[in-house]
Amino acid sequence: MINLKKNIAVLLGTGVLLLGMGFVCDNNVYADVVPAKSSAVETKIATVTTTNLRVRKGPSTDTSILGLVNTGETFTLLGESGEWYKISYYGQEAYIHGDYATISTGTAQQKSLGQKAVDYALQFVGNPYVFGGTSLTNGTDCSGFVMGVYKNFGISLPRTSGQQGNSGKYVNGLQNAKPGDLIWYSGHIAIYMGNGKIVHAANERLGITVSSVYFKSILGIRRIV
Repeated sequence: MINLKKNIAVLLGTGVLLLGMGFVCDNNVYADVVPAKSSAVETKIATVTTTNLRVRKGPSTDTSILGLVNTGETFTLLGESGEWYKISYYGQEAYIHGDYATISTGTAQQKSLGQKAVDYALQFVGNPYVFGGTSLTNGTDCSGFVMGVYKNFGISLPRTSGQQGNSGKYVNGLQNAKPGDLIWYSGHIAIYMGNGKIVHAANERLGITVSSVYFKSILGIRRIV
């Protein structure tokens, strides 16, 4: 009995204690240990299945429109409210109707709103320039074009190029410009595409077109989104 007590004391002193099928060593337990379940949760995303889907501030058609989204665009799903999906829309909570989106797991790939504006604007290249016009399809002037493009995303801009050239935030130099920024010229306004290019309603000869950012001497650069 004395020897047994001594052996147990020695085992305890070395930090080793036999416990049935397992053992304890340096306070770490081995054998018969059930691995912990992963705490990682897959993110749910909502994928839009229609064009010009209204993104709203609340789960009702009575709430204000924050913007429009199109087929294939994805957003992180935050929850559900009846027939509506709550999504993360450029850092804010917003809602889209569940009839026009599908839910899956993965990672939402969101373009910047400025890049989306460029993508939207490019579909009107080739359409006519009309002085005083505001129709992206039947004819518009430069400021009407910019105004119409951003209206699609729920953003209201003033009517003239001079007013638009003083909207938003000042951007210090072309090297800091991003897609979607407004490039302001004397009597003219355009949307910056990146890589030294603009999309704009140029004139009656060129219509809505893509040009070099140095189309005219730049007066200023403004960030709308």
